[in-house]
Amino acid sequence: MNFENPFFIILISIGTIFIIGGFLMSKYPPKSINHLYGYRTSTSMKNQDIWDYAQKFSSKKMMKYGLVQTLLSLVGFFNLLPVSLLNMFLGIGLIVILSALMIFETESALKKKLRQIETKNNS
Repeated sequence: MNFENPFFIILISIGTIFIIGGFLMSKYPPKSINHLYGYRTSTSMKNQDIWDYAQKFSSKKMMKYGLVQTLLSLVGFFNLLPVSLLNMFLGIGLIVILSALMIFETESALKKKLRQIETKNNS
């Protein structure tokens, strides 16, 4: 077991932050569109329905990817990777990739939801 492996430290830290942040966003979502708190992109801020959906969807994804990061940290904890500078870059790379994937999935879901709302309004 190795608490000093950068792979472990990075993934367990950021994973925990994602889980806590996602949980707080799910329990206390922002009520109205704002530029300070919540999942804020041009798509999520188009209207209140999309905004509300974005907060629920993104908080679930954030907790999911936080859990994935936390589980991946065990690779470094149990010395399955030797301690090295490479582990730091691997940990940071995984954070970037998983964060990008989370944003991509959320934006795709928002665009799909926006099309459904527009179709419903045009009917």
